[in-house]
Amino acid sequence: MKDYNAKIVGENIKTYRLAKNLSQKELGKRANVSGSYIGFLENGTLSKNSSGSLEVICKIADALGVTLDDLAGNNLECRQNEMNGLSQSINRILLEMENTSYSKLLLFQKIVNALIK
Repeated sequence: MKDYNAKIVGENIKTYRLAKNLSQKELGKRANVSGSYIGFLENGTLSKNSSGSLEVICKIADALGVTLDDLAGNNLECRQNEMNGLSQSINRILLEMENTSYSKLLLFQKIVNALIK
C-alpha cells in the first residue's frame, strides 16, 4: 500500500468492524487504541499525516483480520463476496442442525465460541 485515502480507509475500517460485530471500543481494545480514536478514523477525521499512522492502521488491520490493501479498498469487493459466501454456508449449517440433539448443539456452540476467541 503506497498511499491511502483516509476517508476510504475509515469507511472500510467501519465496514469490516461491523461485519465482525465489533464495537469501536472493542476494536480499539484489540488494536491497543481508544474506541474514540477508531471513531475518528472511521469518520476520516484523522489522516496519515496526523495521528492515523501506518503503524496504527496495521494494528487495526491485524485486529480485523484483514490486510492493508483491504482497508485501502483494493480488495473490498472480493472480501464482501467471501463474507457473503461464508454467511450462506453458516445458514445452511444452521438449517441442517434443526434436528440435531441438544448435546450436539452445545458441543457445536463450544467449538464456535473457541474459534471466535
